Amino acid sequence: MRNLISLICIFLFVSPVYAQFCDPPGEFVGETGYPVQSSGVAANRIAYDSRGGVHITWMSGTSIFERGVAFNFRDETGMWVSSNGLPVNEVNGAGYPTVALTSDDAAAIAYHNMSNGYINLAVDAFRGMGIFEFYDPPDNMPGGNSAFWPQVAISTNGDIHIIMVEHTQEQGEYPSILYTRSENGGSTWTDPVVVADVALLNGIITASSDGKVAILFLNPVISGEFSQVKNDVCYFESSDGRDWNFRDTNFITDYGNDEQEIYCPWGFDAVYDNEGNLNATWVTGHIDDDGYFVDEVTKLWHYSEDVGRINRIAESSDELLDCMYGAVTLPISVPSISIGTYPDSEVETIQVTYIGLDETDASAEGECMGDIYIVYGWDNGHIWEGPHNLTETHSPDCSPGDCLSENFASSAEAISDSVHLTYVMQKRGEDVIDTIYYMPVAIPEATGVQDDEDRVPESFSLLGNYPNPFNAATTIEFELLENSDVKLAIYDITGALVEILHDGYLESGSQSIAWTTGDAASGAYFYKLATAEGSRVRKMVLLK
Repeated sequence: MRNLISLICIFLFVSPVYAQFCDPPGEFVGETGYPVQSSGVAANRIAYDSRGGVHITWMSGTSIFERGVAFNFRDETGMWVSSNGLPVNEVNGAGYPTVALTSDDAAAIAYHNMSNGYINLAVDAFRGMGIFEFYDPPDNMPGGNSAFWPQVAISTNGDIHIIMVEHTQEQGEYPSILYTRSENGGSTWTDPVVVADVALLNGIITASSDGKVAILFLNPVISGEFSQVKNDVCYFESSDGRDWNFRDTNFITDYGNDEQEIYCPWGFDAVYDNEGNLNATWVTGHIDDDGYFVDEVTKLWHYSEDVGRINRIAESSDELLDCMYGAVTLPISVPSISIGTYPDSEVETIQVTYIGLDETDASAEGECMGDIYIVYGWDNGHIWEGPHNLTETHSPDCSPGDCLSENFASSAEAISDSVHLTYVMQKRGEDVIDTIYYMPVAIPEATGVQDDEDRVPESFSLLGNYPNPFNAATTIEFELLENSDVKLAIYDITGALVEILHDGYLESGSQSIAWTTGDAASGAYFYKLATAEGSRVRKMVLLK
């Protein structure tokens, strides 16, 4: 019967009837009356533990003073601890939770409470039990304001790190980020320290496997002029999580000196790779001097601390979306980043998920519907493949309550052979209960060098190499239909860069570039031709 329903769903895929009969992708986790699960960032609402368990937290309830924090756990056999989630908070009004894991793989959930104005930390008694012990981190700002929207990370020595953002009462004032730390499991805390004034009501905190901790935030670009959308992406980093210098800001971007009017309005995330290098992702838009978006073009970027390089990894259409998409949502929004090594492999992969909007999938009331997209990266972000639409739950012209719009997806920092996601399925409408889903996404078994066929333009073609197999040298042929900047690079079977044969301007026409192998060992290699329009990859074999 279920197979029959699935077959019917395929035929109904582009119909509003789809939303009434067909399950969204993933596994049901719980329910919520709050589709907006975070403030401008994806936040860590899911964690994948060392034994294959998945810990998910979210904001439940239907009103600001009746809402709560919920938790669910899926063990390595696929069993959930609850059919609809377990309550976490003791006092109504709790919300905006984030989760990290202790050394025993127990969930530590930080959240704020509108009823009492406090930041709370709930730590599970045992892995996946859902029985919490509560702690009270310091949360008063120096000026007397409360702090909300906490983010939590736990470093390898067991220290619990929490950042939170000031709930300022004055319009035109930037809120501050507050930082505190517990070195004894939450019993006592360091005096809270103001980290920086920020443009957005959130920051990101993440910890590495070698003891580092980083705080990522958005720094207002223009001094003396209030704007919440014209920001640089910055971070502070401590080598051991205890010794901090909050006067030494690391700027990933320098948009204040960029004449293209590109800024990060909101939407960013960060994670460490296995070598302790910070990786960050964020969204940009074109914003004029008055703080308005010039067009609908939004771009998604990636930064690797290891190589100090920024890459554009996705871009929305330059055509105006003929649908409404809300104040905190852009055509590309709420990116979330994961990183890790594929099982039984030396290849480290990066995955960035985000919400993408499509004007062809709008409700009857003109609201844009969202889908979850993913891009895959290798070689410290030198190579990217995608984006791919993971959900494709179209419900055009849907009525409120019958829509399918994925939003506020959050991915676990760690991976297995899959990326682990949680998201909100918005049905759109007043007094509608939305659903929380868990979705594992299999990572392609790859060498780290992908053939980007879905985005191959007609402006060039990669013809091949001769001879193949070859001994000391081979010649790579390609054709450009227009003048272009071109990069031709060689990679080994693990995806590591071997040599860049060309990186610069070439005129249109037939081209050939030779590779002399030198000391390269026998085996399979890949060569990748990339332009601003896309890329192609082919395989060759060196025999010595």
